[in-house]
Amino acid sequence: MATTTVTKDNVFDRQDRFLGANTREILMRSSICLIGATAAGSEALKSLVLAGLGSFTVVDSAVVTNSDLGKNFFVDVSDAGHSRAEAVAKKIKIHGIFVEDKNVSAIFKDPIALLNESPLFYKKFDLLIASGIPSPHLHLFGKFAAENSIQLINIRAFGQIGVIQIYAGEHVIFDSQQEGLVPDYRLANAWPELNAFCDSLLPEKVPYDDHMHIPYFVILINMLKKWEQLKGKRTIDNYEEREEFEKLLYQWQFDAFYEAIERAGHKEVPKDTRIPGFENYEEAEGKVFKMKVYGIPDELKQLFDKVDERKKDIDKKKEQEKGEVDKNKKKDLVSLFWTLAWALKEFVTKENGNNLPVSPSIPDMSASSRMYTDLVRVYKQQSEKDTEAILRIAGPGIDKAETAEFAAHSFSLSVYDYKPIGDVAQRTEKENESLNQKIGTVEGDLNDYF
Repeated sequence: MATTTVTKDNVFDRQDRFLGANTREILMRSSICLIGATAAGSEALKSLVLAGLGSFTVVDSAVVTNSDLGKNFFVDVSDAGHSRAEAVAKKIKIHGIFVEDKNVSAIFKDPIALLNESPLFYKKFDLLIASGIPSPHLHLFGKFAAENSIQLINIRAFGQIGVIQIYAGEHVIFDSQQEGLVPDYRLANAWPELNAFCDSLLPEKVPYDDHMHIPYFVILINMLKKWEQLKGKRTIDNYEEREEFEKLLYQWQFDAFYEAIERAGHKEVPKDTRIPGFENYEEAEGKVFKMKVYGIPDELKQLFDKVDERKKDIDKKKEQEKGEVDKNKKKDLVSLFWTLAWALKEFVTKENGNNLPVSPSIPDMSASSRMYTDLVRVYKQQSEKDTEAILRIAGPGIDKAETAEFAAHSFSLSVYDYKPIGDVAQRTEKENESLNQKIGTVEGDLNDYF
């Protein structure tokens, strides 16, 4: 009987289709600490382990009680009276087929005592998940997370009611993956090398049997040059002009196709009003709306307004930390983000005519393998040049691969500022009082969000 080899790629194939392989790789490199092995906290950690989490630690001072046996799937009768942290960590590890034993640990100790005695311990984690932690202690963890740029999620459950409270200080997102956001492929303002490539594939120059294989990017860029000759402008300003552009597109392709047939020495064939099977031209017609100069997105403009001040703060912080050695300190993604954002602004506004870096990848389209591969190469080469320029501006100590990833997703950068947990609790104190009176007494206060 044939056996199937279990690999990360086939286990996470469906997940990668939704989230992207890059998301899984980040999760596999991440280390998470569960503070309080409650039922809700255990389930949250299990979900991340199933998704490919690479390393986790459970910190809890409680022992397994009869109450735990009735509501936490990750403890059983044999665990009664023993460390809840160890029981939960051991059973969650079973769900992580790629999690190595050395990357799983349990600490049978009061989480807040550990914070007071050895704060460096918590610095090594990318995310803290708190569950069942009293509010005063939670505020201390919130303050610690804010000072060390570590993300904190507080999870609470009251029967059918659940609360998830997120605190990440200033949370930077290198690729927000927002629906509807796409790169500017520079169809309306191609750079010289892309223009030269498109010129080599003008319909008048290629054999008739290659017409149906020209990528629609090339078709649109070349048609825009014709449009500029006819109209004296490179913009399509309204629906009427869009319709006219599409008609001219087909007429140009139609005439060029039959001219190519005649050049090849074929007898004249009956001319039809539309050449069947030319999916590339149908794709071009459907993408005419993309023929515009995108410039700098509004959200990125707002980010650019902050970068100069943030860059000064980062440089000052680096100067203060010079010479310090902290083995537990995680990479400062916030500083990396703002340093690259500053370099991006310098590049876009001073060197690249307000155009964002070129995307290294393009969508699939009807084209011959040769033409498509050649087009991809043109985009990748320009993307590499843009990355090198940003890297040069950013200065030493910045990783090229991280810069390339940042540049590729520069159209979808985001920054969120979260309120400290203590501030949120104070803001909602009166609201909690009112809610508690309406729904009855629950353990602790009702924090923030339902």
